[in-house]
Amino acid sequence: MTQNTMLQEWLAEFTDWQTDESGRLVREYQFADFVTAFSFLYKVSVEAEKMDHHPDFSLYSWNKVKMVLYTHSGNAVTTADTRLAGIIEEIYRK
Repeated sequence: MTQNTMLQEWLAEFTDWQTDESGRLVREYQFADFVTAFSFLYKVSVEAEKMDHHPDFSLYSWNKVKMVLYTHSGNAVTTADTRLAGIIEEIYRK
């Protein structure tokens, strides 16, 4: 199974995630308030540090977060990205 096929299967399961024009995994989140959005980013950063795999993210407006995942060394979305995205989804659902 190719890496692209695996990614397409993963995207079929995690439908809130998309790929952008550069092939990176992207997801946006909206929260009730600034503190909740910032808390989410903190929780994601703790898990990313444990994995030594760090997303690009931004907090914009006052309650929105954009998450971008891509493995620069592999020049592609890898299993590390999809694994971290799954963890991010778990954090979001709590």
